[in-house]
Amino acid sequence: MNESSSFHLPRGGWVTAALASALALSGCGHGAPAPVAAAPKGVVVEAVDAITRTQPITIDTFGHVDAAATVSFVPLVNARVTALLVGDGAEVKAGDPLIRLDNRSYAAVLTRMQGEKAARAAQVAALQSRTDRSQDLVAGDFIAPQQAQESQVELAQAQAALAAAEAGVQQATVDLENCEPKAPFAGRVGLLKAPAAVGNFVTAGGDPLLELRSLDQLKVEFSVPESALSVLEQMASGSKDLKVVVTAHGDSSRRLEGPVAAFDNVIDPRTRSIKVRATLANTGRLFWPGQFVDVQMVVGVADNAILVPYRAINTGPNGPYLYVVDGTKAALKPVTLGAQAGDLVVVQSGVTSGQKVIVSGQLGLQDGSIVQVSTAAASL
Repeated sequence: MNESSSFHLPRGGWVTAALASALALSGCGHGAPAPVAAAPKGVVVEAVDAITRTQPITIDTFGHVDAAATVSFVPLVNARVTALLVGDGAEVKAGDPLIRLDNRSYAAVLTRMQGEKAARAAQVAALQSRTDRSQDLVAGDFIAPQQAQESQVELAQAQAALAAAEAGVQQATVDLENCEPKAPFAGRVGLLKAPAAVGNFVTAGGDPLLELRSLDQLKVEFSVPESALSVLEQMASGSKDLKVVVTAHGDSSRRLEGPVAAFDNVIDPRTRSIKVRATLANTGRLFWPGQFVDVQMVVGVADNAILVPYRAINTGPNGPYLYVVDGTKAALKPVTLGAQAGDLVVVQSGVTSGQKVIVSGQLGLQDGSIVQVSTAAASL
């Protein structure tokens, strides 16, 4: 081999000129430095700042709306329907007549009972005069006391007959009024029932003719956990006012507020909850009886409450926790939670206002994991 094309190592080994050149380039202080490995990018997460604000404390549940007043008109007399004074879905005022039944026989009964009452009243007047005269004659020894007693008995009998006649007049008056029932309050008539047709003969206590519901005043019924009983008792004692915020399910633009009016006298042992009723002034008729609604019962207010998105919360064997961004790392923070407020939750301990709370990407984290906060992070 030609000596000019090889490099002789002191130990006697032989290498090619190309290998010798590479060795020379790798020597200390000669040529370009070796490339440095890139730092790990970390887990991509989204984070938001924990905020502080005055926060209503609510119990979120659902319920249904009903009319504050509902009446079903069942016939109270036996008669034939002669006229319908309202139609399907009619709006009525208090005192408006709704339906007319044939009242001729009841008017005749009333006239007869009025005549009987007048006759009985005249009889009582005559017997009262005779009894008074008898008392005077007894005092002058003109008649025996027994005769005066007989007059008193006859008077008592006549007075009883008069009372019966007066009751008959009252009953006949009621029957006549029931031939034309009137609306006891303002509201809306539902669809007329089948018996409510002109010519139909209806019987007392039979099928309803129509239903009337108030729409301007509503009540909403819902259930809350038995743990809320203490604040309900405070309301009942007058030491606390409670209100509800009612929202149409799936339509947050329909929203009303009203006071809690009452709660049930028993806790449901199956659900460990108690029924509550609130009243609503149905301004603009935003709600309809029977409607399913979302309900928030406001039980208090937390001043300077720290809130984070509820989706930041994880649950472990030691209770709830979340991650915050600490420099380039994730730090696990056990937390104590308060009331939930929509998509947010009050954190009573474990986080301070302004700390960046990780809300997305937590599944790939552990305490001390390197993180990269996304520039598209959500914000409160």
